[in-house]
Amino acid sequence: MGADCITCAIADAADRITAFRLVRLLEQGELTMALELKGLKAESVAARAHHARLLQAYRSFNVAAPAHAAEVEGLSEEITEMSSDLAFAVGLGGNGGGSGAATEGKEKPADPPKGEEPKTEQANPEPPQVQQTPGAPLVASQPNFHE
Repeated sequence: MGADCITCAIADAADRITAFRLVRLLEQGELTMALELKGLKAESVAARAHHARLLQAYRSFNVAAPAHAAEVEGLSEEITEMSSDLAFAVGLGGNGGGSGAATEGKEKPADPPKGEEPKTEQANPEPPQVQQTPGAPLVASQPNFHE
C-alpha cells in the first residue's frame, strides 16, 4: 500500500504543477488556443466592436426617446390648429385668386350666365362638313353645334 500512496502523491503533485504553469501562462497572456480556426478571431473581434456600437446606439436612443415621443404626441394638436387656421383663411380670403402681384393689371374673366356652359376654344377644331342637295344653297354644319 505504501507504494500506491507514493505514486498517487507524485501524480497529484505533477497535476498541481501543470495547473500552476497553465494559470501563470494565462495570466501572462502567453497561452494560445490549442486549435485556431483561421479568420474566427478577426470575426469575433469585429462582432464585439459592432455589439459595442449597437449598445451605444440603443443607449442614446433610450435617452432621446422620451423627448421625441412627447414631440410626436404634441403634433396632433398643432395639426388641428393649423387646419382650423387654414380653413379660416380660405373662408376669409378665398383661395388667393384675384389678389397679389401675379394678377395685377389683368382682368378677371367674366362668369358665364347661369344655365349656359362656358365657351371653350378647341386647339384643333373639326372642319365643318359641307352638305349639298341638288338645287339648294351650300350649308355648313358642325357636329358639335348647340342651339
